[in-house]
Amino acid sequence: SQTPAMKHTPVVMGLHAATSYRIHVTATDGTGASLSDTLDLETGPLPPFLAGLETLISDAERMQPGYTLFSGTVEEETYSAAVDGAGEVVYFSSGLGGNFVPTSAGSYLAETTHGGPLIVTDLRGQSMGATLTPQDYNTPTFHHTPGISPEGNYLAIGVEMRTIDGYPGAGDGTSYNVIGDLFFEIAPDGALLREIALLDLLDPHRTMGGFDNSFWNMDFPAAEGGTKDWSHSNSIASDPLDGGYVVSVLHQNWVVKLNHDTDTLLWRLGPEGDFDLAPGGRWSRIHHGAVPLPGGRILLYDNLPTDPPLFSRAVEYTLDPVNGIATQTWEYQAEPGGITDPMGEVHPLDNGNILICDSSMAEEPNQDNGPTWARLVEVTYPGTSEEVFRLTLKVQDGGPKMRGCKISSAHRIPSLY
Repeated sequence: SQTPAMKHTPVVMGLHAATSYRIHVTATDGTGASLSDTLDLETGPLPPFLAGLETLISDAERMQPGYTLFSGTVEEETYSAAVDGAGEVVYFSSGLGGNFVPTSAGSYLAETTHGGPLIVTDLRGQSMGATLTPQDYNTPTFHHTPGISPEGNYLAIGVEMRTIDGYPGAGDGTSYNVIGDLFFEIAPDGALLREIALLDLLDPHRTMGGFDNSFWNMDFPAAEGGTKDWSHSNSIASDPLDGGYVVSVLHQNWVVKLNHDTDTLLWRLGPEGDFDLAPGGRWSRIHHGAVPLPGGRILLYDNLPTDPPLFSRAVEYTLDPVNGIATQTWEYQAEPGGITDPMGEVHPLDNGNILICDSSMAEEPNQDNGPTWARLVEVTYPGTSEEVFRLTLKVQDGGPKMRGCKISSAHRIPSLY
């Protein structure tokens, strides 16, 4: 520190587990006098539940420089960890187990628990900004992956319940408690800037797989007859072209774009949407983590395509809104192929490569038990992609629906500080 004081708390990051270190410390007062000492320490081991963590490929010359920071759960233990360019673990914490996105250097907008706040934190766990409590924005919970606007505002997904009738087969006078998503843009000081309700923009009677899911009953316990999971959006991001919101709407099988100034729907990407798919491509059927890119491109994690081979993949579509054509311009499916049910992410990197997060893989959809693995892969782009980084996390018994082993979010960051 440049400010004279009698007490300092320096933080040392980037150490390896179960390793001996000697740290040399020098303190200098305002007159220039110095005092030095050394400190010997040995770091602790990684927890046993990360025993299945292994880096298989690490091509430092072709990788995006920095550290790979990721978070998730293994056998109900939450964690966040980072590996260096050689694939060695240099950071571990029991926090940040859910979805997170980097904000400014050294801070992260992160989930806490279901119904809990979004927080802005650094890797030491220290608060770096406002705590966003969902109840303050009239929603019982924030959920899934938040985003950051070009202005540095926070983008969050909440939920609301509306009682709606007129569903086919429901019978005269029968209504459902329908859960739709709310999209918030919030200033760093916590002020609400915008709120958009998806039920105002899409047909609430269009129901796809997952509509009968009881996931939101915990948030609306007084809903008679339970709730219907109509949209279940899982990511929100700003389009660099115009700042519009691009949202992955899982239970509609669409990626949608919203005009954030007029609260209107601009387009729907996917089957029965606003684009015809050019020959040679495959629609995504279940997807996560839609990322808008320059040139009208949309990058997303496709959990289960509409056509074989039915393995999870990263995929890119280039959109022509004038002619209503979507062209699949790139895809990558790592070997061995698998299906990740809970989630997944894909991120463009500064050097042009793409980082893919296979969140929780299994051999069959909805596999209840057996070996499961999570995987991070960095590949070259464009053209024929080659892997330059591969990290796997394995457990022999994945538990119910593969959630025994999961990487929720992953990002390449320039520094741990």
